[in-house]
Amino acid sequence: MVADLPPVDTGPAPLSLWQTVQVIGSHGQVMHTLALYVPTSGRCDQHAAEVDGERGESMLTATQVGRLVAGWIAKRPSHALLAEQRRP
Repeated sequence: MVADLPPVDTGPAPLSLWQTVQVIGSHGQVMHTLALYVPTSGRCDQHAAEVDGERGESMLTATQVGRLVAGWIAKRPSHALLAEQRRP
């Protein structure tokens, strides 16, 4: 019966590149790069990371990655602020 089952995917090797996140500027240039690596042990939701080519001091969770990237992204001005700037 076990012989009839499909093979199990072992997944990527530990510390292999898992995902790269790039923040692109308004002119198409890469402003920041975040490389995430497959964890070797411990919690599977935490990843070793390189931020702009520098190896991180600790593991990052998905929430921490999201906060980091959100901090890099320029905020759009509100409609009220744009309307105020357009007034003579």
